[in-house]
Amino acid sequence: MNGGFAPKGRPVIPHRVLSAVLLFSAIGWGGCSAPLDGPESSETQESALVNRTWIKVVECEGGAVVDVNEGERTYLQLVVRNRAAADYILAHGSDYMRGMQTNAKGELVMGGSTDRGVFGANDLRSFRGYGNQQWPIYDIIRVAGGVKVSLLGNDQLEAAHWWFPNCRAGG
Repeated sequence: MNGGFAPKGRPVIPHRVLSAVLLFSAIGWGGCSAPLDGPESSETQESALVNRTWIKVVECEGGAVVDVNEGERTYLQLVVRNRAAADYILAHGSDYMRGMQTNAKGELVMGGSTDRGVFGANDLRSFRGYGNQQWPIYDIIRVAGGVKVSLLGNDQLEAAHWWFPNCRAGG
């Protein structure tokens, strides 16, 4: 690699540095767009992307939708509108979920990320939510036509889960 430079004298930016720059740039641009009003979007709870546009990917029986961030298709959120499900998830999550709460509409918003872009319902496989110090606290998994919320314990094993059946494309 010739001392950190590409053959034509262009600096090589390490992947981690480039990822961090892109993430902080996306967060910095968060105020540039407004959320959609209407059935295709959901509001976020406190997150780095509060003012970004969210597009519904799937809607599930039992009161949940999965949205993707329009600007960064690897950022996803599960919006739990079922109060019993939200209460169960908050009561059975790991210590790292402390401080999570429902928003003013009574929704629990569980944000996370995946390693590949989601452009439609068929692209949604799973995403992971992180707590303090980049510790995974839950997995959201698309399986058997539904969405499973897998709550990870302090030992990183599944401690509890909630199932939202019969998800359909939401866009």
